[in-house]
Amino acid sequence: MRSPRSALQQLAAEIEHRRSALLTHYRDEDLHQLRITIRRLRGLLRQQDNPEALQLRRDWGKLADQTNPARDWDTLIMYLEHNLAAEIFAQNRAALATRQAQAQQQVLDILRSPRWSTISSGWHDYLRRAGAEDEPALPGQDHIAATRVRAFEAGQTAVNTNQE
Repeated sequence: MRSPRSALQQLAAEIEHRRSALLTHYRDEDLHQLRITIRRLRGLLRQQDNPEALQLRRDWGKLADQTNPARDWDTLIMYLEHNLAAEIFAQNRAALATRQAQAQQQVLDILRSPRWSTISSGWHDYLRRAGAEDEPALPGQDHIAATRVRAFEAGQTAVNTNQE
């Protein structure tokens, strides 16, 4: 059985993996997965009852917030590419790409920033000091399955409500 400590270490390793991947070659999927992992980490930190965890949660949240424009541009470009006529998309691609590149560069700057290094260092210090009994576990398969069922039921309710 996986220990709670290993759950946090897995998230830390995934964050570092996605950071390295983005710094090597920006891919929108790596940014998306980085943001998901930070959200998971923040969710686990929310369960902690200590000021350091609360501060780390806030710090990771601020870093994630700074990636919002790039994610928005990445998804907008994908949406337009698939939903606009090819000719219209091609005519506007250069202007869109410039704004997208600026937002992506902001992410790369954040990943290289002293702020990132400070938060990451604080996070690794927290991991080293935290005892296994103080750390929450990642949701188990039962919890994930139950969440999926609730999401499906909510979706069905929404569809049925819209049909009335």
